[in-house]
Amino acid sequence: MKRELLGIFGRFRNSSASDRIQAPPRLGASAWVLGSALALVLMAYGNRGLWNLLRLRSERQDLQTDILRLQTQIDGLQAEYKDYGTHPEAVERTAREELNLIRPGETVYKFGSSSR
Repeated sequence: MKRELLGIFGRFRNSSASDRIQAPPRLGASAWVLGSALALVLMAYGNRGLWNLLRLRSERQDLQTDILRLQTQIDGLQAEYKDYGTHPEAVERTAREELNLIRPGETVYKFGSSSR
């Protein structure tokens, strides 16, 4: 058994340099600079880069402004809806102003604008 082990280890010790696995060549400084520059470009302009982040923040601000505007509009419409439910004259006023409706027996006089 001892002889077998010596034979195995002896084979490794006596092997030539071409039989051994060679390490890949080391990267030079220029490769590191190139890799770093590529990483910086991707960080700035990539899908999750700095410019995209700034654009998304601006878009979020615009959307928040729209949400506030729409919420104000919803509040006004809800108040108008409540007003219609509690005051029948509000319904009549809106019908007269927006739909130009009149009561039976009423006469509407329309005057032209003065062109002087």
